[in-house]
Amino acid sequence: MIQQNAERRGDALVIVAKYPRPGHVKTRLGASIGFEQSARLYGAFLRDLAERFTTVSVRDGYDLIWACADDPALMESILGHGKRMIRQRGADLAERLYAICCDTAALGYERTIILGSDSPHVPAAAVTDALALLDNADVALGPADDGGYYLVGVRNQPTPSDIFTGVTMSTSAVLAQTAERVAALGLSAQFIKTTFDVDTEADMIRLAHLLDASPALAPRTHELLRELVATSVQAGAEGGAHGADR
Repeated sequence: MIQQNAERRGDALVIVAKYPRPGHVKTRLGASIGFEQSARLYGAFLRDLAERFTTVSVRDGYDLIWACADDPALMESILGHGKRMIRQRGADLAERLYAICCDTAALGYERTIILGSDSPHVPAAAVTDALALLDNADVALGPADDGGYYLVGVRNQPTPSDIFTGVTMSTSAVLAQTAERVAALGLSAQFIKTTFDVDTEADMIRLAHLLDASPALAPRTHELLRELVATSVQAGAEGGAHGADR
């Protein structure tokens, strides 16, 4: 239950998450590598994000909250006990994102950073950079290579602006349409560094190469990717060999 008129609390990082149930998460990737495997990988994403941001949120002075689509008790088996959680609500992604902003505002947070859980390599600096931008801008955006964004930050007080309605979510136009919506509301937006979401097998391999160079950034993901990429490469080689035999 969200309590209204709470005391002012500063900043919140909200990570949007689902329980890693096969066939319900990372389905585009699952169509390539199998739904069980893509769900395992997403579970590793969540565990790495939880470990990183549980630590750095204390160090950097903001609260970590998880916006969960599933029963919080179920999510604890992935994220660990004692995590702050709110339930996602809304008919679509745009409504759910705006509801997160409204819920954190009701809890007393002056600024909210929302981070997706499809980019386990996002560094702690991305959040502090976004918060720094919100000192002067109304909105901070973290562009993704596919035309969307992996992070959005807003000022909550006195009331969050709805920068999400009218944006066609889950398309390559999300970032551009959001920027247009921000401007139409008379607000200002600034941008942090671009990165990528992991939605396809090519994205998975790209992430594997990145984590080979910096495995400590997401150790559980890195370990599992070594297995999955090896399997993917082997399957590709066997497919090529069978094709050559025909």
